Amino acid sequence: FSNWIICDSAIFEFTVIEALAYGGYAEWVLDGEWGGSAEQVPDEFNLFANYPNPFNASTVITYDLPVSCNARLEVYNVMGQKVATLVEEFKSAGHHTVNWNASDYSSGVYFYKLTADDYIQTKRMTLLK
Repeated sequence: FSNWIICDSAIFEFTVIEALAYGGYAEWVLDGEWGGSAEQVPDEFNLFANYPNPFNASTVITYDLPVSCNARLEVYNVMGQKVATLVEEFKSAGHHTVNWNASDYSSGVYFYKLTADDYIQTKRMTLLK
């Protein structure tokens, strides 16, 4: 127990978003942060890098909304053609996570675009099969 860190006055809320079948807790991929409340509202719009990247079949895209608003998250191929709409609805302010299962798509570079209020951001990801 000498390597354990014990916190008795803070919380660490997390979600296991991926785990390897042969591993234990050391093989978990976590989404979370130290803080007093999971209800903390971000200060600004943000679209984060997907992970893993490059990816095979599935990737996670996260974004922050500082206000409740209509949000749209779309995926485009290198020719600029929309291939998927992952989110198109009114979303509450906060941190959001979307999983894109691209098992039906071919290997290559794709772009994901978040549109929320006046905020528009696009990032690149690579699907390898």
